[in-house]
Amino acid sequence: MRALVHGLLIGCVTLGLISLCGCGNPQWLADIHRGFDKTKKECQPGDVRASVMPLFEKYGHAKEGTAIPASEIPETLYSLPIFLNAKAREIDGFVSHRDELTFMVGSGFGHWGIVVCRDETTRVLKGVDVHRATPWANGIFFFSEYR
Repeated sequence: MRALVHGLLIGCVTLGLISLCGCGNPQWLADIHRGFDKTKKECQPGDVRASVMPLFEKYGHAKEGTAIPASEIPETLYSLPIFLNAKAREIDGFVSHRDELTFMVGSGFGHWGIVVCRDETTRVLKGVDVHRATPWANGIFFFSEYR
């Protein structure tokens, strides 16, 4: 019995330390954050905005969650380091709000990408969790389900 209590105590302390301190960032998470930083340094948000704006004409009044066909996602987005060299047609695009279009990559464990707003003065997103978004430029945000 004493060994069981001792084992449970060690297990609880270990779990507590892990939850407080974490296990560190895995390499893939560091790669995502490097992609954000590299995009900020090397890419022009105005080019991203210009390439996405025509999609608002077609999808700006669509229901939230409406997918943007891969064939309509601007090639400009594929060159952004945030997408970590996504191959053709690996970026998913959809309407996150009538004034916001989201473009992301990832898997069932999480996604990351950008949100482009119709209005470049937008400071708060309506269709994406604001705690998962970081401003890049006026009306353009980085999005990540990872923290």
